[in-house]
Amino acid sequence: MYKRILVALDNSRAARLALDEALKMARAADGTVLVVAVVEHVIPIGDVQTGFYDDQAFGAVAHEAAEAEVKRAKERCTADNVLVMSRVIDSYGQSVPHVIVDAAAELEAELIAMGTHGHRGAGRVLLGSVAESVLRLSNVPVLAVRDATPYDTDEALASGS
Repeated sequence: MYKRILVALDNSRAARLALDEALKMARAADGTVLVVAVVEHVIPIGDVQTGFYDDQAFGAVAHEAAEAEVKRAKERCTADNVLVMSRVIDSYGQSVPHVIVDAAAELEAELIAMGTHGHRGAGRVLLGSVAESVLRLSNVPVLAVRDATPYDTDEALASGS
C-alpha cells in the first residue's frame, strides 16, 4: 500500500476525484496525503489599449486561487482523519509536469494521483496533457483519474481552462 500519496490539484473536478481516490488509499494504509498546487506563470494578453500587463497582479490572483484550493483539500483530509501536508509551488520557468515530479521526489511520495480530462484528437494536441507528461517523467507510479463528465473542447479553449 502507498503511505505517501501526492495529489496534484488544478482546480478541476478531475483533480477533486483524484483526491477522493487518494483519501481512500491513505485511510486504508494509515498514510499521508501530500497536496500540491502548481501556480503556472503564463503571459496573458495585456490591456489592448495600453499594451500593459501586470504580472504581479496576475500572479497574486493565481496564487490566492491555488491557496484556497489547497485549503479546501486540507479540510477534506482533516475531516477524513487523514494526515495531510501541503504546498503551493510557483512554476517560474519550469513546466507544470516537471514541478509535480520534482515535488514528488522532494516529498518522498510513493504515488502521484492526479486528474485527467481524457482529451482526444485535436483537443489533446491543442490543450496538451499534463498527466501524460507526468507519466513519462515520474519515477513513481501515477494514478490518473478521469472525469467522465462530457468535456467541450471549444468551450475550454474559449475559457482558457
